[in-house]
Amino acid sequence: MITRTLSRWLMSIALAVFAHAVLNAFARTSPAQGRPAAARTNCAGPIQACIDAASDGDTILIAAGRYTEGLTLNKPVSLTGVSSDTTIIHAVAGQRVLTVTGATISNSVVISGLTFTGGDVSNGGECPQFCGGGIAFLNAAQPRIRDVIIQDNRAAEGGGVYAEPDSPLFIDNSLLISNIAGNGGGGIYAGHWYTPGILAVSNTNFLSNVAFNGGGIYINGVASLTDIYFDSNMANSLGGGINARIGTLALTRTTFFRNNGSALYAENSPATIVDSYFEQNSGDIGGAIWMYYVGANISHTAFISNTAELGGGGVTMIDGSVVDSRFERNTVQEYWGGGLYAMGTTFITNTIFIDNIAQTHGGGAYFGNAEIYDSRFEGNIGHTGGGGGFFTFGLLLSNTDVISNYAGCGSWASDCGGGGIYAFNEATALNGRFEHNVSSGNGGGLYANNALMVANSVFINNAANGNGGGMYFASDSRVVNALFSNNYANLVGAALALTGTGHIDVLYTTIANAASDPNPAISVLSGTLNLTNTIIASHTIAISNAGGTVYEDYNLFFNNITSTISVTSGGHSLVGDPKFIDPVNGDYRLQVGSAAIDRGVDAGIHTDLDGNPRPVGAGFDIGAYEYQAIKVMYLPLIRK
Repeated sequence: MITRTLSRWLMSIALAVFAHAVLNAFARTSPAQGRPAAARTNCAGPIQACIDAASDGDTILIAAGRYTEGLTLNKPVSLTGVSSDTTIIHAVAGQRVLTVTGATISNSVVISGLTFTGGDVSNGGECPQFCGGGIAFLNAAQPRIRDVIIQDNRAAEGGGVYAEPDSPLFIDNSLLISNIAGNGGGGIYAGHWYTPGILAVSNTNFLSNVAFNGGGIYINGVASLTDIYFDSNMANSLGGGINARIGTLALTRTTFFRNNGSALYAENSPATIVDSYFEQNSGDIGGAIWMYYVGANISHTAFISNTAELGGGGVTMIDGSVVDSRFERNTVQEYWGGGLYAMGTTFITNTIFIDNIAQTHGGGAYFGNAEIYDSRFEGNIGHTGGGGGFFTFGLLLSNTDVISNYAGCGSWASDCGGGGIYAFNEATALNGRFEHNVSSGNGGGLYANNALMVANSVFINNAANGNGGGMYFASDSRVVNALFSNNYANLVGAALALTGTGHIDVLYTTIANAASDPNPAISVLSGTLNLTNTIIASHTIAISNAGGTVYEDYNLFFNNITSTISVTSGGHSLVGDPKFIDPVNGDYRLQVGSAAIDRGVDAGIHTDLDGNPRPVGAGFDIGAYEYQAIKVMYLPLIRK
């Protein structure tokens, strides 16, 4: 059985293919193709009389002036004003300004250089009679609209413009301002929910339009918008800028500024958003974008200072991707996902989340399942939940920095934590950097509620008011080639705190401070820990077992008052100086003469934290870094 989601995507693909064919046909068609030379007729009004007198293919040149008429264009005649600033058509009271009807009006017909204003067909609810206060396109009419102003019109649907599904709508270099719709589409309404339409708009501004849904645009069907500016549009319900249904949506170089009701709302309409900008938009869910149970592919786009009441200060979506983008200073006032709320599976690449705020979980973002590459989470705050940087259920993290984020507790005190990340289900972190994150609960850098794999990562200057300044574990985990430096816990486990019933392996790891730390480096409250090839330096207690099972072997202890408490040792560990290169400045690589060199055991890991090979020399070194001996190359003697 085809799933509901698959059906939606198949419909969207079919609509997109159809739209592509229509748009290509539009692009190929010349205004003069297939018809005799047309007349250009000057018109000083009445305009309707000029239309009635014109022949098919003619162009009516309308003089500057203010005309009060209700017009009908039912033949392939172009209307061209001197300028939209000076050629103004005002509707007769209680009428629309212009009705364009009939399949003979193809895209060879151009309507340009005019202002359409004062239309009001809002005293009813049925289309087409009460739709399109400025212009209505009916019965397969599809002229090109360019260089027009559509202003101060009203209707039940499509305050400015209404287009039936069989009337593809093409608008360029125009302005839609202060139009109002009682239901959908303050600026434009195109298509029907049962019969999708086609909308292509370029180089056009939508300013201060209002509707119940879709303040700027309401589209059922396929929409392509390029070089568009939406400012101060409002939806009393959904989609201050755009409300898109049952189709596909493509946005390129589009700006949304100060729209209310979410700048973009899309339902059953997957979106592709490129080179765009969203700032100071607001809504109940998804201040900038709310993709209702549908995905978006977003690239090279910025989300700045957007606000949501419930979730997703910047964006709310499901099953999407974000590439080369930025989420900054977005806010959620009640719940989660300060920058992004994304359920399903989300792919994040080369994207920055900075200074976003959530009232509860996920200051930077809240994910269902996330794959995150080459990105940065910095300065985000989750006030009363988990995951200052982000909260996620499932996680694959690679080459990503998590810096200076904060997670508070509040009413979530029983499970709050993860100043940097709170991972609820299985998580993998590779080549990560966790630095200066703070949790008012457990896990300053990372809180792992379930199975965790950490490799080739560093945890520096993280702090927890509870347990686990660097990391807090609650299930099976594995830590390989990691550095923990200058982390702090107010309770126990300056670097690592373990609880639950899981089994945790720590291999080839360096846990050290520039100065002595009064807390145990590793605290085991319950569960099982195996520690191998690890350096622990400058803590009061290196390993403290308060209720679990701990086995350690082939480790190096230095400058600790007590190495182990209630720990079983394999007999190959030692106490000695690791001779770090520059611990004050965070360089914990080994120097010649280090007690860690060649004193480890083969644990199946053959590269170090820097990616250098293991072993070098007679054996494996202990700690995150393998000592790299300086190779001397003797050059041949050159005689003069």
